Amino acid sequence: MPSSVQSGTTAYSLPTSQLPQHIVDTGCTLHSAASAALHLVLILLVLVSMTADVCTCSGTVPDALARLTQLQWLLLNSNQLTGLLPSYLGSLLKLHKAMLQNNKFYGSIPAGWCGGTVVYDVSNNYALCGPVPKCLVNSSRLGTIAGTYLSPTALSPDSSIGGACDLMPPDCDADVGCTIWTPKYWTSQSIVTFNFTGFMDYESGISHYDWGIGSTPSAVDVFPLTRVTADRVLKDIKYPSGGIKKMLVTPVVYNLTTLSLLEGPSYYVTVVAYNGAGPPLSTNTTSLPVKVDTSGPLPAAVYNTYNFQQASTTDMAQSLQASWDNFTDAQSGVAGYTVQFFQQARSSRNGSITLVNLTDLLELGLVNRVQAKLGQKLQEGDMYFAQVTAVNGGGLNTTVKGQPISVERSMEGAVGAGKTALIVVMCGVGCLALGALLSVLIMRSSVHQQAMREKERQQEAKQLKALMYALVSHSDMPGIQHGMGSSTLMAPPTQGADAADKEVAFVFTDIESSTELSNQDPDAFKQLQEVHDQIMREGIAKHHGYEIITEGDSFQVAFATCQAAVAFCIDIQYRLLEMTWSKDVLKLNACKAVRGSTGEILFAGPRVRMGVHWAREGTVAVRLHNLTRHKVYAGPAVQIALDVSEAAHGGQIVLSEDAVAKLSENMAMAGFPVIRLVGLYQLPSIPCPVFLFSVTEVVGKPLRRQFTSLRKIKQVWPPQSYKLPPVLEYNINLPPLPNASNCLAFVCLRLATYPKEKSKCDLPRSIQEKFEEVFAVQAQQFKGYLFQTHENSFKEGIWTVAFQSSMDAMRFTHAAQMLLMHTHWPTSAQEFCGASVPSPDGRWLFQGPRVCMAVHESSDYFVSDDDSIDPNSPRKVMSFAGPSVTLPLVLTYAGRGGQVILSESAWDSVKPVIMQHPGAVTVIGLGTHVVSEDFPKPMLLMEVMPNLLAKRAFNPIMTKRLIEPGYRDAPDPKDPMTIVFVKVSKPAEVVAAEKGNTTDAALRDEDISLIIQAYQVSVSMYAATARKLLRRYHGYECREPEPGKFTLAFKELADAICWACHVQEQLLHLIWPSHILSMSECREVKDAEGNLIWRGLRVRMGMAYGMVSNKKPLNTGRADYFGVLANGAARVSALAAPGQVLVEAACPPFTKDRQLLLQPGQPTYLKLAYVPGSQRKGPQKAVIEVEGDSDSSDVANVGPQTVIIRAVGYFLLRGLDNPRLLYTAESFCLQSRELHVNGDMWAPAAGPYAPGGINSSFASSAGSIRRNWSCWVERTRTSLLGTKQSGSPTSRSIATLFNFAQQHVQQQR
Repeated sequence: MPSSVQSGTTAYSLPTSQLPQHIVDTGCTLHSAASAALHLVLILLVLVSMTADVCTCSGTVPDALARLTQLQWLLLNSNQLTGLLPSYLGSLLKLHKAMLQNNKFYGSIPAGWCGGTVVYDVSNNYALCGPVPKCLVNSSRLGTIAGTYLSPTALSPDSSIGGACDLMPPDCDADVGCTIWTPKYWTSQSIVTFNFTGFMDYESGISHYDWGIGSTPSAVDVFPLTRVTADRVLKDIKYPSGGIKKMLVTPVVYNLTTLSLLEGPSYYVTVVAYNGAGPPLSTNTTSLPVKVDTSGPLPAAVYNTYNFQQASTTDMAQSLQASWDNFTDAQSGVAGYTVQFFQQARSSRNGSITLVNLTDLLELGLVNRVQAKLGQKLQEGDMYFAQVTAVNGGGLNTTVKGQPISVERSMEGAVGAGKTALIVVMCGVGCLALGALLSVLIMRSSVHQQAMREKERQQEAKQLKALMYALVSHSDMPGIQHGMGSSTLMAPPTQGADAADKEVAFVFTDIESSTELSNQDPDAFKQLQEVHDQIMREGIAKHHGYEIITEGDSFQVAFATCQAAVAFCIDIQYRLLEMTWSKDVLKLNACKAVRGSTGEILFAGPRVRMGVHWAREGTVAVRLHNLTRHKVYAGPAVQIALDVSEAAHGGQIVLSEDAVAKLSENMAMAGFPVIRLVGLYQLPSIPCPVFLFSVTEVVGKPLRRQFTSLRKIKQVWPPQSYKLPPVLEYNINLPPLPNASNCLAFVCLRLATYPKEKSKCDLPRSIQEKFEEVFAVQAQQFKGYLFQTHENSFKEGIWTVAFQSSMDAMRFTHAAQMLLMHTHWPTSAQEFCGASVPSPDGRWLFQGPRVCMAVHESSDYFVSDDDSIDPNSPRKVMSFAGPSVTLPLVLTYAGRGGQVILSESAWDSVKPVIMQHPGAVTVIGLGTHVVSEDFPKPMLLMEVMPNLLAKRAFNPIMTKRLIEPGYRDAPDPKDPMTIVFVKVSKPAEVVAAEKGNTTDAALRDEDISLIIQAYQVSVSMYAATARKLLRRYHGYECREPEPGKFTLAFKELADAICWACHVQEQLLHLIWPSHILSMSECREVKDAEGNLIWRGLRVRMGMAYGMVSNKKPLNTGRADYFGVLANGAARVSALAAPGQVLVEAACPPFTKDRQLLLQPGQPTYLKLAYVPGSQRKGPQKAVIEVEGDSDSSDVANVGPQTVIIRAVGYFLLRGLDNPRLLYTAESFCLQSRELHVNGDMWAPAAGPYAPGGINSSFASSAGSIRRNWSCWVERTRTSLLGTKQSGSPTSRSIATLFNFAQQHVQQQR
């Protein structure tokens, strides 16, 4: 669109394409009309009107417009202009109107607009903020302020109109942080309660809070964000370091009228704090998980004796007893019990009964019996009882009254001979009863202990199953569910034969000895069959099967996947076992309960045989029945499934080899079944022998049923008397095929705990087979193949498993570590177990044998046959060898028992998945190592543990040499340290190229691409230099959130300063790309003496020295630090100019001669032990020299190896209460750089204006202090002159700041 420019009474018009792009060197990117106006001013001299409305102009308004003194009209509305509003418009005396609406200006209206008579329109500039100057309030000179955050009045934190000019979101309290307190359990499904505190914003204040509820941290998918309306209350808050401070806490109690929370899932409360900025900025925090429990514990029996028995009388005169079975609560558990004893006193006058409280409320914890001594004697004829109350984790309770008991009546007078005989008889009967009672008590105790063990096993199984589902939840396996079965449905019968029926899984079932059962008791068998059919059909519906046909008590069912078929079979077997059968059914010969060697029930009720076969395409045909329109299957696969089912015993699940091959593709969808090889058998319907398998149990839910050889078919192998070793019995997968890179992943497992008197691990055969079973069972769940590296490797406590991918290998190691803890090891294995170590929350961190596991992925391997296990086995056993197998074995000897180590190649393989799902596992970087002489190449090693075992602590690994430190080698948070923030300054040309806003019209797209590429290469060069020098100064790289931006940690402040200055100097000597050196900020610059002081990229560096609050691992495995120190270092870095090194140390360390390293009144000199450009190798230490007051000899020694540190002044860092003294550090060669801190000084470092030297002259410099500190200065000056203002909060904060300043000066002296 053409732009018009008017001079006097003549208007000129130029097309936008002919307008020049650069008129004045102002850095403005106003490409069209504004630039044309500036060009024409040189021609027309007197410019009175400029129009550039609706031209999509961008950039800032050039300052050169201030030279157009004859300008009367400025129309720049409806563009993309940014930056601050030009203040010089008020000084243009002839300007009548400035139309700036519908742009992107930010900041406040300048006070300079108060001059003149200009009429302004700034509406619809979303980022304009702050109060309108008083001169323009209610004035016709300023139009509407709609579409802005401007306010016609002074702002307050809770103002609903306008917003302050604040560029930072709310911060968190330095001591407490942003904290939400929630109960562990909400006791209502519709009422939630929580408290929060810690949000603050010194610049614009907190405007309001919103809160919501989510199913994951920071989410609000359960209850959307809602405004907080509760009033705040002042409370004493204890923060982690042990101090107490008063803070405003907001209590929230809210009724979810439209929502009902569920019992079971975890919920998270998220609070969002908004400040008074324009536009508002926010900060959020999330609570710990909360669950819902709306009911008290389930009641249990209460007994009136101490031994869990009921009695009618007691012979105790002044005490009462009570005991009770354990109450249960599935949601929040039982937290404790309370007991009270009562007396039912009968009145002698009218016989009325009065209830008397004999004891106070007795709090017993989890003890479930008590004997209470009373202060009075029990009365004969009165009844006494106990009242037991169980309280769960949510504070809800259930109360149960015990059976009343009375006091035995005393016998008076002589006892006759008849009575004596009666007493003797009674005593004999009593002894017999006592013996019977003892037997019952012993049996009861045994049953109780067994129930407790069963409960512990169920909890362990639940944890193990949850871990295994979590391990596969982020995989590429389709249809993973937290439970057994598949979501794939069979096609409805009306569709006839379609693609879904070309391959199906058949399950044929039959009740064992059904004819005998029917003849023994027809009524009981009828009842049995009805329950059996109901359970079968419920299972078919649950697992999306298709009932083909039913013949008597047998079922034929089809499933879309083999996983669904196996999940159905497992589900039915467990349901039949756990079903409460009637006594008539359990009396049947083939339905009686059978227990195992440890007392667990193996069989109860009908025993159903099951056969599973996977029908491949071409082995089955399907049609619809003409009359019933039901599917009818035919073909060889149907007969094979029938043969497999007939071969099974009652209660056994038998699988064909095709079914196992299909099932092993995704064991998780079947609920992680445990498969074992039964043998090689000859089926009637197949000419060649086939391998058959059986499902024994699911992982974490033992069902140790033992069966003899299969029925009705010939066993080819193994011989009847031969017991298969676990490596053959449970190693169901074939050796994995290499991936696209011809690589395989290998896991080596080494037993690290064995008797000290043995020079090496020498396992007995029984324990060796137990380990083989544990590892083979877990390997089959993740497509692994267990093998031995040499003939006696299993006996020596070394096992190796091959996988196609490192992700499957890592999942295997995590599941195996958990299964090792939860496996019941025999007594003979105790000498190979380490000490049991619990975590703070009561779960086990170490229990049972400790096995070190290492994962490595490589293509450097070869495969061979292994005949050492069974040379006659028709199922060949393979073995792998080569460096790919040797390296993980070496790593297990370097690692510790219970540790999982990944090599660099394995970490590179699993890293993308872990990065996509942070928090799924705990990653610890172990550093870069030379593992051994056989593997001299430096290698990054990582420790990856499941979150349940994340608190395991290990000593450093034992490699040949540590090249780069790991997480545990990073600075200890218990000691003072230095946090460094480093960020490269992006040149303006690169910024413009990335945004596409280059001002050079001749610049081609190829040139823009070259600029960006040159910058990326340069950042890589700078990063490599920084990392190389980091090792020399004992630094640790925490993270690199974006290219060129680092967070670093140093143990010593001097090392951090020397590293920073060394990098600044080294950047001058890099071979930068020519495109970089042509940029204005990166060109070569020399000082007056000809010394090079600028060349290449410029990097801003800020550091802070002190104590951190916490140290945690990132998902990269590196350490990150949290607390005030890290925040302070970030604030210092933001104040640093490009190329500058700023240092903050509120309590600097001491030198060897007991002087402070940093002193405000005098410079400090650090001597670099490593001179830039020299060939000295290895880490170096900085040499510290502090200039004395009377000795200036150190100044004479200042040279190229010197770093000079000088105090700059006191600055206010956002989020910190007191101003901090900042120092600048620079090498001797770069001291001629002219650098200024990007912030306003609060006070100089020393002199009459420094803290401790404040006097009346300080008031004259009040105009240069940030924000509203002029008020502070005046009050400080007044307080120094004797004015008392101790009553106001402001004066107390002034006193705090002033005392801080005085203490600092005294420390200097």
